[in-house]
Amino acid sequence: MNGSKAHDDSRRVFHANGKLVGLAEFLPQDYEPFYQAWQDPATQRNFNTTHDWVSYEDFLAMFTHPDRPPQRFTATIVCLQDQATVGRISLAPAHLEPDLGIWIYEPFRFKGYGTEAVRLAVDYIFRELKLDYIIAGIYEFNRPSVNLFTKVGFAREPELDETEESVFGEGQIVQLGFRLNKQI
Repeated sequence: MNGSKAHDDSRRVFHANGKLVGLAEFLPQDYEPFYQAWQDPATQRNFNTTHDWVSYEDFLAMFTHPDRPPQRFTATIVCLQDQATVGRISLAPAHLEPDLGIWIYEPFRFKGYGTEAVRLAVDYIFRELKLDYIIAGIYEFNRPSVNLFTKVGFAREPELDETEESVFGEGQIVQLGFRLNKQI
């Protein structure tokens, strides 16, 4: 999958900017690269879900259905050098624990974009949403994400661990719980 250019960056609102990436409002044209990311087997495994059977229209309907509770925060991760869409980051809806999820699209992994995006999101969430903590669930085999969230300051919280059945026939898998408390 190739990163996509934002269609009209002059009208895109950025929530935060770092040195490498910015967190921009998630626009309708951002669903296409997000959908393409779900076709990546590593992404599916890291979320223990498969969506390769879902058409783009069905995928779009899943995320835009009027009865679906909105995420507390969703942003497109944009490379500031060339405005390429390199990922998506979001915080679970308000009726759920504040669980932060990130997708760095396959060609953009291991370039520092994810670490900076999580740091920017954490700062934004604590400052603008006034939350006291954020959690993250990461499957134990997803070492890059474990390392990323640990580097940003998330600490293991074993009481948040969840065991479930792998949709890929791997038996029981553990989603490790992490937590970051707001610094006062």
